[in-house]
Amino acid sequence: MKFESDHYVHLKYINNFKHGNKRFGAIIMAHYNQLYAVYPLLYHYLISVFFYDTAINKPHRINNLIQVISYLSFNAFVYWFTGTINLLDYLTYNLVFSLFPFSYAFWNAKNTGLSARGFGLLTGQLFTYGLLVYMNSGSVFAYVCLIIFALISLLGSQFSFQYVFFVSITTALITTKVELIIPLFVSLVLFRVAFPELFKHYIRGQFNHKKNYALYLASIFIMKYRPNIYRDFVYDFWVRLAKIKTERTQALNYIYTNPIVELIYGFPFLWATLFFAYRENQLLFSNELFIIIGATLLIFFVISLNPFRFLGEPQRYLEFTLPLITVAFLRYSPSHSQWILIFASAFFIGVTNFIFKQFRKAKANHQELIQFLQNDYNEKTVIASNDTNFIKFLSPYFNIITTDLTAPYANKSEFNFYHINDYNIQSVSGLIKYHTTHKINLIVINNNFYSEEEQRELNKAIDLSKVKSVANYCIYEIKHV
Repeated sequence: MKFESDHYVHLKYINNFKHGNKRFGAIIMAHYNQLYAVYPLLYHYLISVFFYDTAINKPHRINNLIQVISYLSFNAFVYWFTGTINLLDYLTYNLVFSLFPFSYAFWNAKNTGLSARGFGLLTGQLFTYGLLVYMNSGSVFAYVCLIIFALISLLGSQFSFQYVFFVSITTALITTKVELIIPLFVSLVLFRVAFPELFKHYIRGQFNHKKNYALYLASIFIMKYRPNIYRDFVYDFWVRLAKIKTERTQALNYIYTNPIVELIYGFPFLWATLFFAYRENQLLFSNELFIIIGATLLIFFVISLNPFRFLGEPQRYLEFTLPLITVAFLRYSPSHSQWILIFASAFFIGVTNFIFKQFRKAKANHQELIQFLQNDYNEKTVIASNDTNFIKFLSPYFNIITTDLTAPYANKSEFNFYHINDYNIQSVSGLIKYHTTHKINLIVINNNFYSEEEQRELNKAIDLSKVKSVANYCIYEIKHV
C-alpha cells in the first residue's frame, strides 16, 4: 500500500519510541538537523506501546479505531443533549454526523495512512463537548474535563491545540466568561511541570515555526499555489477556467479545494441549521450551540485572510464542531427538510468521490529507491535531497537533512537561501551548505527540479559519484577527502 510522505514522518517518531526505548517526554527530532523538538507526540507514543504492529502492517485500522471512539463519544453527547433512548433517533443523528461531505475530503491526511489529524480531531471534539456542557450547566466536572482535553490536545496534536486556543479565547470574548481561558494556561503549566525540557523545546520551536511560516514560508508554499482565497472568485477561478480545455483537471480541482467553496458544499447541514433557526427566531447569541459554532465561523474568517493562513486550512476548524452542527440541525430543521438534505448530501458524496478520483495525484512509488538504500546503507547514513517531499519518505530509516522550520532565520533572504522561491525544491546553495555543515553521505536528486546549469553547479561544488537511477531520481554518493 502506498502512503503520503507524512505517513513516514509519523513512522519515524513511533520507531523512536519503540526501538529507541524512549519514554514519553523525551526529545525526539524528525530530522538530523532539527534544532527543537516541536511536534506533539502523545499519539505516536500510544501507538508505539499498544498498536505498533498494526501501525506497520495495517495503519488504516488505527484510523478506524479513532473513528469508533469518535462515534461512541458523539452518541454519549447526543444522550446528554437530548436524553433520548429511541434507537431511531440515534440512527438519524449518526447518519447526519457521517454525511458531511468535508469529512471525505481526499486531501485530508486523516483519511490516509498514519496521521495525528484523526486523533487531534477526536481530542478537539471532546474539548468542544466539555465546553458546551460547562457553558450550559457550569458543571465543575465539565470544567475539569476542559483542562484534561486541553492538555491532551497540547501533548497530542498541534492543530487541535490551535483550535482549543482560538475557540476558548473567542467564546470567552463573546460570553465575557474569562474562566474559559484558564484551561489553556493550566494545561501549559502542567506541561511545563511534567516535562520541563520538552516544554522549552516546544515554546521556542513553536515560536520559530510560526514566525518562519508567516514571514518566509507561506509566500513560497501555500500562497504560491493559491495567492488569495478571496481573489479566487474575481480572478484566479476565471483564469483557470479559461484554460479548461488544456488543464481541465487542474482547473476544477483548484476551484473544488478553495476553502470557501469547501465550506459551502462540505457543511450543508450548517447552512440549513442557520436558515431554519433564523426563520424561527431561534438564532440567539444566548444559545451555547450557536455561540461555539459562531465562534468557529469567526475563526474561519480570520484565518482565511492572507496574514493568518499560516495557521492552517481554515475549514478544518469547522470540522471540530460537526457534532454541534448535527444536533442543532436535527433540533431546528423540519423533518421533511432533514431527509431531503440527508439524501442530497449522501448523493453528493457518492458522485463527487466518483468524479474527483482523477484529482487524487497518484502516490509516487518510492519503494525501489527506499529498498535499495536500506539494503546498501545503514540507519546512520546522512541523506539530503533537492526534493523536500521525497526526503520525508526516508525519515524512518536514515538521518535526513532538510530545511529546519524550528530554527531562527534572520530574514527572508536567509530563509530563501535554501529554496529560491519554491519550498518544494531545495536549492543548490542549500545542499552545498548542508554538506559543509553536516557531512552528507548521499544526495538524492529529482532531475525534474534542477536545470543542467544547476546540476553542473552542484557537481562542481561537491564530488559526487552516481550509484543508482530510478525514474527521474538519481542517488549520488559523496566522496569525502
